[in-house]
Amino acid sequence: MREISFAGLTLRNEKFEDVDFSGVSFEEATLRSCQFIRCGFSDTRMQECHTFSSQFEDCRFARAALGGSEHRSTSFTNCSFARAAMFGVVFDQCRLLGSGFEGAVLSGCTISGGDWSFVNLRHQDLSKQKLGAIKLVEADLYGCSLEQADLREADLSRANLGNVKLRGADLRRVKVDGTDLAQLDIAEVKIDFAFALAFARAHGAILTEE
Repeated sequence: MREISFAGLTLRNEKFEDVDFSGVSFEEATLRSCQFIRCGFSDTRMQECHTFSSQFEDCRFARAALGGSEHRSTSFTNCSFARAAMFGVVFDQCRLLGSGFEGAVLSGCTISGGDWSFVNLRHQDLSKQKLGAIKLVEADLYGCSLEQADLREADLSRANLGNVKLRGADLRRVKVDGTDLAQLDIAEVKIDFAFALAFARAHGAILTEE
């Protein structure tokens, strides 16, 4: 499909299954309520592409150029963004369940809420991100930098927080049910009583009322 271009076009309510869009241009395209299932977007040019309430399921975005694209209420389920160029990408209330970002760089992205459960974000730089109320249940955050990130009311239940950097982060009202907190360094981290209690228990403290 390399001779086909969707650049600048608006697609509404379209459905594609098992289509290879590798190398195709979606630059400045607008996708509204579209559905892509098991589609390939390797090396696809999607700069400044806008998606609204669309769905990508089991799609591959290897080395795709996504810079400046904006995605609002869009779902990326079990998708791979390996080595994708993602500077300036906006994810607003999106669903990224089970997706992976190996080799991609998210430091220039804007993430606003949404459900990122079961996502592989190992070693990503998410410092200074406003991640309030985001759902990161069982997400793999090993080695991530969350320094100065705002995670208020986020759900980190059973997330992998091994070797995470948190200095300056805001963890007030964060859910950490089933999360291993024993190795966390919470120096200069803003926490509330509930988190302090969970952290103390993770370190073997015996809390009494006496």
